[in-house]
Amino acid sequence: MSHTILLIQPGQHPETRTYCDFESVNECLEGVCKIYEEQLKRSHPNTPTITYDISQLFDFVDQLIDLSCLVYQKSTNTYAPYSKKWIKEKIYVLLKQAAGKTLSIMSHTILLVQPGQHPETRTYSDYESVNECMEGVCKIYEEQLKRRNPNTPTITYDISQLFDFVDQLIDLSCLVYQKSTNTYAPYNKEWIKEKIYVLLKQAAGNTA
Repeated sequence: MSHTILLIQPGQHPETRTYCDFESVNECLEGVCKIYEEQLKRSHPNTPTITYDISQLFDFVDQLIDLSCLVYQKSTNTYAPYSKKWIKEKIYVLLKQAAGKTLSIMSHTILLVQPGQHPETRTYSDYESVNECMEGVCKIYEEQLKRRNPNTPTITYDISQLFDFVDQLIDLSCLVYQKSTNTYAPYNKEWIKEKIYVLLKQAAGNTA
């Protein structure tokens, strides 16, 4: 996966969540600045040159419901989570050539979803456990079935249909918190499908 993943939630509703991936922390921080600059351009369409100071940028960061950064740790093949405070300090370093660092605690399991070719379709969800996350994948599929069949009172499907849905997603990845190292371990579609299989078999009264 990518070196650095930026999780963004500008509004109260989970539907506003999205994520971006970058090749380095500095590229990620520049990405945060660009997000703010794009907002300024939309707010001031007739202004030829966008200018702002660091305090305005930090106010923008603070008013986001969530802004978190996951940075790949090669030695452990996991992602370390960082909060707004860390992001602001790193931006300060980037813009002012100063220094700073700190750490955050985030959710247990984070699901990254990209249904379409365009990065604008990316979103993420967070859960308290791996099982909750797997149930979340099932719910995403069920919501799609409901939209396609609005007049059907009961939605039914088998596991092969669910797995076909998972396979056709451009990206579906799971980041699971590792308490011992305070990092997130990344898992791919195949791992997710295996976990869903176990979950659904247990729900049916069997074990896999």
